[in-house]
Amino acid sequence: MELFSRTAYCEKCAKEKLPDNGTLFAVIQGTGKQVVVLKVESIRRRRTPVGFTPHFVSLLKVKNGEAIVAMQCGVIGCGSVIETEYDQLGNPTYDVGTIEARRAIMTIEDWNSLVLNFRDTGYEI
Repeated sequence: MELFSRTAYCEKCAKEKLPDNGTLFAVIQGTGKQVVVLKVESIRRRRTPVGFTPHFVSLLKVKNGEAIVAMQCGVIGCGSVIETEYDQLGNPTYDVGTIEARRAIMTIEDWNSLVLNFRDTGYEI
């Protein structure tokens, strides 16, 4: 199962007026599939409407020409939670857990567009 990050709408974050400066979120970074935790440093409200946040996305199955996907908001405290552990040198390591995930159904064409036509390599939210 391939897991990657994309920006999507989160109703819960929209109600909380997130993302905002200081918001912690988790994303899958690069082709190494490493989960990283980042903080919104400077948000431009005109460019980033409330409620559009990074999400973890994975394909569950394809059925009758439709893609059934799992989506989890990457905002810490909304769909994701950070579990912090420390290595032998005292450096923090993070494990991102799930608070809530939802299922979505989309056409194969929309799924392919989501996977193949992605341009936000800097995780600009």
